[in-house]
Amino acid sequence: MTHPLALTVLAAGLVVLSAAAPAAETAVASEADRVQAQLSEGGFSYFVGLAMQRSRYRETASSLPVRSEVDANSPLLVTGALYAVTPDWLASLDNETTFAPSTVTETWSATAPSVAGVTLGSPVLQTNQFRFSDTVTRLLAHRRVQDQWFALGGLAMRSQSFRRFGMWPDLTDW
Repeated sequence: MTHPLALTVLAAGLVVLSAAAPAAETAVASEADRVQAQLSEGGFSYFVGLAMQRSRYRETASSLPVRSEVDANSPLLVTGALYAVTPDWLASLDNETTFAPSTVTETWSATAPSVAGVTLGSPVLQTNQFRFSDTVTRLLAHRRVQDQWFALGGLAMRSQSFRRFGMWPDLTDW
């Protein structure tokens, strides 16, 4: 059951709003036209720019004293789009993608003087070529909190991949 005081406050509010409406009608109409014009534009896409991404990859073997470490630098492209759903709700789609990933040399080294009972003359066990790619895509909802302040929430998907090739020594010849 609704409390009678709540109905009185609601009724008083309606009276105040209806009394104020004729005086502000022109301002509201022009504000509505402005908002409608903004929404009809829909949004925009953007190109933030190019950057360099530095990736460091390290791998160890639990059963052998062996370690691999590699640093790769690759260009990164940052783009996105922002769309106005309403004046207070926006949606964005952002993407950061490695393109033309660099190829670098990865070195597998022994961390002990012997591996599997074999004494080593050099700690370098193997070298190979290495290429790393990284992509992040975000789909976000933006809710206006106050003026230019927004709360954001959404989903992000990251995909990372690497490729090894050009092994030396070529173990298939053994």
